[in-house]
This record gives sequence, C-alpha cells and structure tokens, in this order.
Amino acid sequence: TRTVMIIYKDIITGCELASDAYPVEVFQKVVYKIKVELTTIGGEDYNMAGDEAGGGMATDVEQKLNLVAACNLDDAGDFTKKQYLAYLKGYLKTLTKKVEKLSDEERGGSMKEWQSSIQKFIKTFVLKNFTEFQFFTSSEDMDKTGMMMLCKYEDDGSVYMYAFKAGLVSEKV
Repeated sequence: TRTVMIIYKDIITGCELASDAYPVEVFQKVVYKIKVELTTIGGEDYNMAGDEAGGGMATDVEQKLNLVAACNLDDAGDFTKKQYLAYLKGYLKTLTKKVEKLSDEERGGSMKEWQSSIQKFIKTFVLKNFTEFQFFTSSEDMDKTGMMMLCKYEDDGSVYMYAFKAGLVSEKV
C-alpha cells in the first residue's frame, strides 16, 4: 500500500507551506495551529581523505524549525503592528475573494461568520501577542503576496506556527 501525504499549499501563490507530517489542529475556527520543533541542520563531516581521524570538512551547524527547513520558508523580518496590519489588509482582501467562492461547509460557516472569526483571531490573539511572533513566508513567493505564517514559542518550550485555513489548499501526494 502506498502512503498518502497531504501537502498544504498557499491558495494565492501555490507555494508549499506545510504538510500533515506535522501535528495540526484547528484554532479559533479559522486557523491551523501546527506544532513544529527545532532541529539541527548541517554539521555533516565529509571525510574526503577516507581516514578514520575525520579530517574532512564539516558543514556549518544551525538550528532551524523543522517546517521552515522542509518547506523552504524564509524569515520575513520584523514588523510593526502598523506594517503587519497593512500587509494583512491586502492579503485578506485577496483571500476573501477566494473564500467567497467556497461553500459554507468548505469555509466553516457563512461568509459573515468566517469574517467575524478572522477578526476575532487577529484582535484576541495576533495583536494581543504581537511582539511574541516571528513571521515566515515561502522563499518562492518573490512578490510576498501570499500567506505570512506566524510562529510563536510557548512558555512550556513548544513551538507553533499559525496559518489561515482558508488560505491553504490540500494536495495528496
């Protein structure tokens, strides 16, 4: 039997942003909360001489979030609330046009309910915890018109990334 994996792609850009390889739960009706972990990238010792002393060249070692490394996401840099809200206004305008075409079932409720839930998420979670977020976009999204994923390190050491459900399309591979 062939194992099926689900890839989540940005509905606007088509860029891969996540997969079902990471634990995903629905958060505040309209967002996927994706559990990620820090992983070590690099550090391989390429022993070209073949001797046991390990005289090869070691690659640089860095800590990266597993999802960031797997989906080739870029740190989008720091934003003020005003800058982020300006980005969000444009992004949600584009996303809303796509969401309007979905059925209530696909959207998770009426258009009005969806918009209300989005506003609630932004006000009660994003703006309230704004300084605790790191922002990521796909490195393939050159115009930066697609989704900006939010990353938050929790007090217990766990790390989550947040993505708008309606901003992702799933593809079985």
